[in-house]
Amino acid sequence: MCSILTWTCFLLWIGFSLQDKTPDVTVTCFISEECFLPCSFQPGGEETVEWFRQDVVVYKFERSDDDDDSDSSSSKEHVEHDQLAGRASVSPHLVTRGNATLVLRRSSLKDRGTYRCHVHTKRGEHTAKVILKVEEIRGSQGRDLTIPCSAPTYLSNPSLRWSFSNGEDPSPILSYDSRSGHSVSSPSWDDHVELDGFRVPFGDGSLRLMDPKHSEHSGSYICEFSMPHSLHTERSQVTIAGGERSTADDQSHWWIVAVVVVGLVLALVGMLAYLKLRGRSSKPRNDPDEITELHSVKDAAADSNLNESSPFAVGGTNGQSNLQTGTRLT
Repeated sequence: MCSILTWTCFLLWIGFSLQDKTPDVTVTCFISEECFLPCSFQPGGEETVEWFRQDVVVYKFERSDDDDDSDSSSSKEHVEHDQLAGRASVSPHLVTRGNATLVLRRSSLKDRGTYRCHVHTKRGEHTAKVILKVEEIRGSQGRDLTIPCSAPTYLSNPSLRWSFSNGEDPSPILSYDSRSGHSVSSPSWDDHVELDGFRVPFGDGSLRLMDPKHSEHSGSYICEFSMPHSLHTERSQVTIAGGERSTADDQSHWWIVAVVVVGLVLALVGMLAYLKLRGRSSKPRNDPDEITELHSVKDAAADSNLNESSPFAVGGTNGQSNLQTGTRLT
């Protein structure tokens, strides 16, 4: 009986310890764009949201209900880390719905690491862990690459505009009209950009950069999703490598050429060896029996010709006949 109670308590303890926990989530974003670190929980009023990075509080949000009336609630936001000042925030109206997603703007390589979301409400607590990976968009001269851009879920069928800046004022690249479903690019970018118009209404505004040049296309790309009362902007820093690409690619091309040449030489040598062996096998063989029989035939033919052409053989026969005839007459 005691063992049953012990196992029951143990299982209950495991159940309570695992409840309201979600598995680790990995988020990957690129330099200069917005990163969304998800954190969902069961809303319960008077939420306190804390975001930790390497077990250090970097952001804190508190919301209190006045007389349990959500319409008269107040909230406080604290950025506990200078590195995230002016770049990190949560949406107060989404927190009331159980969404404490942290929006990290203008991300950099220094933002990489493990983040932990801890939410305390009247009904309990919630903990979630997010692993953030920040990558740099790098391309090679002459090789196509895709610059990602995604619209948040609350934007439905938005319009899209891409622009470019390399230290100067942004210049337009391409625009997409959600009403007509058509996109128009600037003349200088006509042969270098492409947009999948079928995916834009679903929030995917990724831009395909074709045949990029190091001097012309390295810089900051700005993606803007817009609706009549909403605007979502993402920035991506893109570096197109020039000299590095030529050295590495030239070496790879030389390796390919060398392999092809060696393969052709081996194939030619093999063909010549095969033809040589085939030529040897096609020559007549010197069979001793065949040679002896051939000599016998030749000797017999020679003797026959000699007998037929000899004058002594013919004259001797005629002389004997005449002699016999003369004796009989005598």
